[in-house]
Amino acid sequence: MDDSPAQQNFTIAHELGHYVLKHHESAEFKDNYSVLLRNTGDTPESPMECEANWFAENLLIPADFLRERVEKYPFITTQQLARMFGAPTKMVADRRQYLNG
Repeated sequence: MDDSPAQQNFTIAHELGHYVLKHHESAEFKDNYSVLLRNTGDTPESPMECEANWFAENLLIPADFLRERVEKYPFITTQQLARMFGAPTKMVADRRQYLNG
């Protein structure tokens, strides 16, 4: 696999999200399940994909932990946080923006 460890963490958390959220029981999921190649410029179209992404983001970067780190280290960079959480940099940037929003 050519993905970085952080991207692999996200992929595992995303797929776990599908399972925990019982997407596998949905007729839409059963009829349309396929492995999708990732294009970093694309946003997911399916509500189930969005939900699985949200699950993965919250699992890998819990809001309370992120807030705690940013408050304790006000000059911490997004890259440093990404390494700390083992998550993709873009995901950490999105979470920071969401929490500040």
